[in-house]
Amino acid sequence: MRRRACLNLPALSMLSLWLSPLATVATHAQPQGSEAVWPEREPLRLVVPFPVGGTSDRIGRRVADLLGREIGQRILVDNIGGAGGSVGVAQVLRQPADGYTLILGGIGQNAIAHALPAPPGYDSRRDLIALGLLHVGANVLLVRADSPLRRLEDLIAEARRRPDPIQYAYTPASSGHMAMELLRREAARCPMTQPGCSALPLAGQPYRGGGRLLQDLVDGRVGLLFVNLDSALADLRAGRVRALAVSSARRHPLLPEVPTLAESGLPGFEVLSWSGLMVARGTPAPVIERLEAALRRVMASAEMQRAMQSEGLTLPPAGAEAHAQLLAREITRWQRLVRDGGIMSD
Repeated sequence: MRRRACLNLPALSMLSLWLSPLATVATHAQPQGSEAVWPEREPLRLVVPFPVGGTSDRIGRRVADLLGREIGQRILVDNIGGAGGSVGVAQVLRQPADGYTLILGGIGQNAIAHALPAPPGYDSRRDLIALGLLHVGANVLLVRADSPLRRLEDLIAEARRRPDPIQYAYTPASSGHMAMELLRREAARCPMTQPGCSALPLAGQPYRGGGRLLQDLVDGRVGLLFVNLDSALADLRAGRVRALAVSSARRHPLLPEVPTLAESGLPGFEVLSWSGLMVARGTPAPVIERLEAALRRVMASAEMQRAMQSEGLTLPPAGAEAHAQLLAREITRWQRLVRDGGIMSD
């Protein structure tokens, strides 16, 4: 019997959170009356709420292809970027909840967005149904290959020495954005509520998605950034950028020589990116059940596992319940960090 390929990556500490008792997030819609056999028409539409070229786009296109084959219908990808993913989510919620429009959810648009001062105009736990997680991954702190900075302590010392702040690139409300904000606070080495305590002096430049900001780092328009590891692999292997640290709790198997932020002097530091497939609440229960079952098969396939492993991504626990648990925990975590930790207060 042919053995199914599987990942053998070290477990990230956040994975243990997904195995806890169920969070209070509904994962199934109520059945509606008689509905037509789904899907009776094609194509379906998967909204990826970020521009072409980043982690979300690559994962979305792969899932659209494999899931479309699984259910026997084409799934077209529609990239609708803006406001850290919130624009795409809002557009999906304006469409009929009939199972023909899917949304690629993620940490930014479905968790961090609910912690920011300006609400996104929707509630991810109330308005969306979780179908299953697609990936979890580390961020990596990057500088140009010719930068004199080689360790986190070099960055901290340089930021404090310079009269003008180092410019960093970010996508609003992304895991990389929050990782940088958390680094700025943790590097202050004093409680943010203490008078006179200020964050590490870095200045952010917002971008709509991950592809352009990496190129601007290579071209010298910005000095550093956090980005999903899979997005950085090509530039790292080509020697165009240098990694100072990773945001996971353990070193990454594809970058074993790169320390974690926790090892580099920020104990307990961990920020991970993640994504999942969602539909609008009100979608008929039989449609949800079929989509969730099909997605489980896609995520368990050898083709998906090989692709994820090659990009340094970890396959998370399968199913809607694990997705809903993580969503609830991440919303709570980032609301607490933004409120109590002073993240994005300046």
